[in-house]
Amino acid sequence: MKTKYEISQDKTEFLAKEQSSSYPGYQVSVLDLEKIVKHYQEKYGIRLIINGTTPKYQALIKERQVNFEQQKQQFLELKYAKFLQIFFQPPNLNGANSPFSINKYMGAFIGFYEEIYNKVLPFLDAKGKVISGLSLEELRQLNEACQELSCKGILDATIDEFIERNSDYMGLTARESASEMKDICDELQEGEVLGYFFTGQRTSGRCHFDLYICLPGKAIRPIFYNTALIRYHDLGGMFHLNFPFVEGNFFTPDLLKLYSAMDLQQLIPQADRTSCGTLTMMYAKELLKDDARGLKEFTLSFTYYNEKGEKEYFFLPSPQVLRYSQISLYNEALKAILSHENDGQAGLVRKGAKKYMFHTIEKILIQSFKIALEKEDADVLEENQKIWDILPSFQEKWQEAYKEMVAKRDVMHQGVNKYLLYSTHRMSHIASDESISNETDADRLILR
Repeated sequence: MKTKYEISQDKTEFLAKEQSSSYPGYQVSVLDLEKIVKHYQEKYGIRLIINGTTPKYQALIKERQVNFEQQKQQFLELKYAKFLQIFFQPPNLNGANSPFSINKYMGAFIGFYEEIYNKVLPFLDAKGKVISGLSLEELRQLNEACQELSCKGILDATIDEFIERNSDYMGLTARESASEMKDICDELQEGEVLGYFFTGQRTSGRCHFDLYICLPGKAIRPIFYNTALIRYHDLGGMFHLNFPFVEGNFFTPDLLKLYSAMDLQQLIPQADRTSCGTLTMMYAKELLKDDARGLKEFTLSFTYYNEKGEKEYFFLPSPQVLRYSQISLYNEALKAILSHENDGQAGLVRKGAKKYMFHTIEKILIQSFKIALEKEDADVLEENQKIWDILPSFQEKWQEAYKEMVAKRDVMHQGVNKYLLYSTHRMSHIASDESISNETDADRLILR
């Protein structure tokens, strides 16, 4: 019997518009996320929280914002001089290392570099940088000299943008979010679950989002992003280099740990650069709605020992969330690792002429049993045994739900899969408070 879906009118209209002109996409901001979280909490009765919104950490952010306002006022008194101390680069430096850099060869100040250089020349050190230890009087002289620059308007706008960007980095760092998340997990009671969004230190702007599912005593990171580090200078000129994700022993679907070849750098469900906000929210919705049925019945999370005898923490997502994947290999890899080890094609994914071989869950459990016995690790043995006992029935149930997911996802294929793009389209309407059709205007299941 073949499973097909007759899609809703809203999706049909979206795909029709996509054929004539592509939807431009949309990246969620932190301010948008606040509206979106409220919408999904009310609609599905799920518990969601944005980092830094518990009382203890709200107070921390408030204190940080008050201190920033004081720093801002001090900075503005000598803004040209202080900005140049941070961002003016010597003429022999070929590449800008910041969007705010004043560089001879690239950036907004190429055409004005010589003029700026002549103004700051008396204040440069032997390396061609503005001296960091200028006296107050020297700072005033430099600041005054910059008032005469022909690019003063561009410089003003750039400084304003720099200050605005800094004002957005008042949120929790990854380390602070780890502490907040631990507090939340420690307070949760048996059966309680909560979705936690990390916003990469941002409090209002567009940024990368990470989702964590908090449970009593542990947390799951259901999408294993590997994103660039957070880099910025503060108003005092200090350079910050921070993680864009919370570190910890989270249960994750890190498929590369189950893949021995070296031809994949990353395998995640997202292909574009802007849909992380939509994808994380869709994961939260699907895993937590209906009293977290998707999380409880269609996912696995467990500790195991790898071939080196190191502990790993694995999470297998539910099939329901995979319809939002933009990468079909990601979905097929998860399906493959849940295949039976005695199957001749166990762990194998074929994409055209290319073959990808992944370790199955059965295989890593067998390996983990052996190492846990050698280490006399009763906790891991017990945890692995529980997974092993339920695995046959779970495999059957998960694979059946996977087939339904594929049928539902296929109807949104138009050159590339547009299920996530459609969700992003809806998300933008929620953020802008525009009315949208009922999200449960469901695609009808047809069995043939």
